[in-house]
Amino acid sequence: MKRNMDVNALVSLLKPIDSSMLTDSEWEELIEIDSDDGGQLSSVFQRFILPEYESMDARSREIIQDSLRALLEQPSPGYSFVLDRLELPFPPLEQPRLFFLHLWRTLNGTESA
Repeated sequence: MKRNMDVNALVSLLKPIDSSMLTDSEWEELIEIDSDDGGQLSSVFQRFILPEYESMDARSREIIQDSLRALLEQPSPGYSFVLDRLELPFPPLEQPRLFFLHLWRTLNGTESA
C-alpha cells in the first residue's frame, strides 16, 4: 500500500528546532550536536519535538506517523522535500534517513537518550 506523505505536517513537527523558533542560546547549544549520533538526536527530539507532538490531537499524530512512514520508505532524495524547508542548527545531514528514523523511534517511545 502506498502511503501519503504530508510534507507540511513533517515540517511543522520539526519547526521547534528551526532557526526561527530557537533562542540564540538554544541555537548555540544545538549547533554542537552530532547529527549522526542517535543518542544526541533523541535528546533533542525529546526536548523540543516530543512535547509538541504529544499535545496534538489523535488525527494530527496519525498524519505525522503516516507521513514519517512514507518518508522512511522513500529513496534518499525524498528527504530534501522536508529538510529544504527548514534551517536546522546541524550541518547538512550526511544520513538523513537515520535522522528521520531516530525521530520515528523517539515519537514511538522506542529510543531514549
